[in-house]
Amino acid sequence: MERNVVKIRLTPSLAISSVLLALAFVGMLSFVISWFLLMGRITSASPKPTAEHTVPYNRHGQTVYITQLDEDLRFWLPVGGTVCGAAIFGFALWARIAWARELARPQK
Repeated sequence: MERNVVKIRLTPSLAISSVLLALAFVGMLSFVISWFLLMGRITSASPKPTAEHTVPYNRHGQTVYITQLDEDLRFWLPVGGTVCGAAIFGFALWARIAWARELARPQK
């Protein structure tokens, strides 16, 4: 009985693209978790300004005051998530092409 077995050699291109794809997934997951933690802090923000909560933020018609760090994160987390999302697409495409090239090579 003959079995068809596909053997994949681990080429440098396939290894690097797979590692970068995994890092991009971890980065995207960290951005999503950070966003939900930030939204939790904003929903529990003080409606009155305090020493550290000085930036006004309109939350569904109610003005609350958040920290400058929260304001910066509110801007940069979606930007970083978009970059990681594009990186995931690119690295996944690169890994798929490297894998397809490896399968197309004649086995010795």
